[in-house]
Amino acid sequence: MPTSENTNKRLALSLIVMIITIIAFWFFAFRESKIEIDENALTVPDLANVDRIEMGNVVLKFDGTKWIVNDQYPADRRAIQVLFGTVQNVRPRRPVGEKQLSLVKEQLKTSGTTVRFFVKDALVKSYVVGGNPSKPEAWFQVGDSDPVIVNIPGYRVYSAGVFEQGANDWRDKRVFSLNWRNFKALDVSFTKNAADGFTISGKGRQFTVEGMTEADTSKVNTYLDDVSLLVGEGFYQQGQRARIDSLVAGPTSFDVTVSDIGNRSFRLEIFPPLRNEVNVFGRVNGEIMVFPRSEIVRIAKKKSWFRPTPAP
Repeated sequence: MPTSENTNKRLALSLIVMIITIIAFWFFAFRESKIEIDENALTVPDLANVDRIEMGNVVLKFDGTKWIVNDQYPADRRAIQVLFGTVQNVRPRRPVGEKQLSLVKEQLKTSGTTVRFFVKDALVKSYVVGGNPSKPEAWFQVGDSDPVIVNIPGYRVYSAGVFEQGANDWRDKRVFSLNWRNFKALDVSFTKNAADGFTISGKGRQFTVEGMTEADTSKVNTYLDDVSLLVGEGFYQQGQRARIDSLVAGPTSFDVTVSDIGNRSFRLEIFPPLRNEVNVFGRVNGEIMVFPRSEIVRIAKKKSWFRPTPAP
C-alpha cells in the first residue's frame, strides 16, 4: 500500500511538471506574439489610380470608363467593387507557423496566384496568394518574405478567393444593357405556340403590346424592367455535363429579342427547364449562360398575361 509520503511526492512531481508545461507554453506564445508584422505589407500604393490588375491568367484593365476582362469582355462592376474592397481591407493577422511554413511556401510556389497592380504601366505592388478555403485560411506572401495569414477584420471569409477566379467569373453577366432612349421593340416568341408570343414597342416610357387594344400598363413596365435587370449566375462550358450538353443542342422554350433604333438586335434564347435542376440555361451571343429559375419565371410571360386584371 502506498504511503502518504509517496503520494505527496507524486503529487508534487506532477505539480512541477504542470508548472513547467505552463511556463513553456506561455514562453513560446509570448515569443510568437512578439514577432513583428508589418501592418502595411499588403497596402497597394495609389490604389485609387490602379488601372491594370493581373491575377494569373486574368488581366483586368480600366479603359477610362469601364473595366475590361482580358481585353475582350466588360467586367462585372460588383465583382470589381468586391476586389477593391478586399485589397483595401485585407490585413496580416499573424505569421504562418513554423510547422506549416515549408508546406505553405511550397504550395504558394506551385499553385499560388501572383497578383500584380499597375498604375500607368508602372508596377506598384505584387504578392502571391493562396490558402485553404475549407478553414477558411488565406496566405499572402510579399517578395521573399515569409507568408502571413491574413483576414479582413470583422469578417470570416476566404480573402484569397477573389484573386483565384477565372476570366468568366469576372465578366459582366447582364444580358441586356437597355438604353430606353434608343429602345425600339422587344419581341418574345414561344417555340410550341406562336400565339403566345408578343411584341412591345414604344418610345420614352410609353409602351404598348402590339395587337392588344387594352394592356395593363403596370404589367408592361414591370416586364420591361425584369428583362432589363436580368443577370446570369455564370457561364456554362460545354462538355462538363452530358445532360446539359444534350439540352442546349435541342430546341429552345422561348426567345427574347430586343432591338434599338439603330436596328441592332440582342437575343436571349431560353431552354426548357429540366426536372431536378435548380438552374435554367440560356444562350446569349452563342454562349451558354446559367440563370436562377426564379429570374426566368419573371420573363416567361405569355401575351395573355398583359391583359388588365378584372376589378373585384
